[in-house]
Amino acid sequence: MATILCTNNTTLIVKNYGRVPFYVDEIFKLQKDIIDCCRDHPGLTTLWNGEKVFSAAEIAKITGSPTDPFMRIWSFTPHQLDLFLGRFQIWKVPLFQLLMLFPRPPHGTTVELMSLFHLMGDPIDSIASLIFTSQVTQSRLRRLQPNGMDRKELEELALLITAFEEVGDEETVLALEEE
Repeated sequence: MATILCTNNTTLIVKNYGRVPFYVDEIFKLQKDIIDCCRDHPGLTTLWNGEKVFSAAEIAKITGSPTDPFMRIWSFTPHQLDLFLGRFQIWKVPLFQLLMLFPRPPHGTTVELMSLFHLMGDPIDSIASLIFTSQVTQSRLRRLQPNGMDRKELEELALLITAFEEVGDEETVLALEEE
């Protein structure tokens, strides 16, 4: 508990000072209460536009976070369960339902699960990577067409070259493209 003396000779009592969870709404409410009570509070700093905000040191005192740089990385506040579950329900469940509708190549259960976890964890990067790989494969397929091979063999060759390119075997890629 902390007692802050206000400019109008009243006091502001902060009950869980030193243990306030680092949630934006709670920190913002406390900051507003302190600014309304005492604009000259030593834990406030002034921004370039004249707005008063908590300093980093004051936030560390309010939340009870260690100020030592080494210990700071080991201290955290767990997410509120209702916030986590709400976001999971809004974003991840529909994405999972959508992914279940897509056909997937039969690479086995482990590869399929890891692909789904990757898509669920970072869908924007995963989809961008898939689109880029598809575009590279299509342009390689167009470049290989005057080779005189039938369409199925060209597709297999383009996918094989793309696979070697993804693992970084440039010598094999160059050799396959020359054939």
